[in-house]
Amino acid sequence: MNIEITGFAALAIFAFATLCMTFPIKISATMIGAPEPTLIKSFIAPVLAAIITFLLGKVFPATLLLSPFILLLVFKKVFDISFAGSFGLTALTCALYVILYKLFMSGISIS
Repeated sequence: MNIEITGFAALAIFAFATLCMTFPIKISATMIGAPEPTLIKSFIAPVLAAIITFLLGKVFPATLLLSPFILLLVFKKVFDISFAGSFGLTALTCALYVILYKLFMSGISIS
């Protein structure tokens, strides 16, 4: 069965998915104490890390193993925090993603 979603519904789903991706990063950046944590920075950081990892992976395939460190460095530069702060930001964001997953998937059974 193929489902095609176009128009305003597709835009609304994309906006909701983007908000679900960026909101835990913004909350974590606020908890860490980043100078100006905004939703724009929270959206740019993982996208920029993915682009850098993709480009480095095309040139040097072995650098794909360094993608977690690339994410840490991008968080460090975008949010203007220390390396330990970016590690804490990543750990808090992962914990919030787990909470968000448990919250959304609690009413859905996959079996």
